Amino acid sequence: MARTQRPAERRGLTLFELLLVLMLLLAVGALVLPTAETVRDEAAWTSDAFRLRTLLERARIEAIDRQQPILVRLESPDMLRVRPWIGEDDAPVLMDMHLAGIASKDDELPMVIAIVLPDGQARMPKPLVFEDGNGRRGAWQFDALTGHVSSVEPPVSQLPVPEPMS
Repeated sequence: MARTQRPAERRGLTLFELLLVLMLLLAVGALVLPTAETVRDEAAWTSDAFRLRTLLERARIEAIDRQQPILVRLESPDMLRVRPWIGEDDAPVLMDMHLAGIASKDDELPMVIAIVLPDGQARMPKPLVFEDGNGRRGAWQFDALTGHVSSVEPPVSQLPVPEPMS
């Protein structure tokens, strides 16, 4: 009796199948990556807003406890510093806060963010305008009575001027 030969059993993937799977994974990754970056930037923005609120609340507590005005000042585009308002630069630093996801777009540094008075009220001369790495702009305003830090529209004078289309 003659034996019939069966075709060899296939035990792997062809190069074409591997490349097809790889291209599909790259396509899905290209769709997910921008979303992941947006989520990360949004988290950094939210975290900085929460940390700013906490810093201002702590400055308010320091002003009440010490019974002296406390100065909250932006020292560099991404560094806030809190110190007693007695001689500004001579006073010891009470707290520092590094802003992780954003940087101030204000050209005049150092800049006073708020002065917290011994009775707990605060004065904030203007909203603090920031921009993240993707060009997203926003502004934070400190409510003098409640201590709440809220996101507000940046003043029109501090918005970028759109470039003319050619």
